[in-house]
Amino acid sequence: GDAARVGSLLANDLQAPALSLRPDLAAVLDRGGRPPAIGRLLSGSGPTCLFLAADRAGAVQVCDGLRDTGVDALVARGPAPGAHVVPVL
Repeated sequence: GDAARVGSLLANDLQAPALSLRPDLAAVLDRGGRPPAIGRLLSGSGPTCLFLAADRAGAVQVCDGLRDTGVDALVARGPAPGAHVVPVL
């Protein structure tokens, strides 16, 4: 329930190596990670970046800012169901 805390805890061990191979993604993370974004992350080994906002208005603002710089962006909404254990049969 605390989106700001979630945003501060986002981490990806593959982000630094991916950015060394695709330094252009650092600019996308910087641009999209400005307020009202409350979190930013490179997804997996890239090149998808994700940004967390506290509400739809903030998400639209982040998305529009990215689009203004020529980045393809879209708004997705949650909550997502999250991870869960799948029993082995």
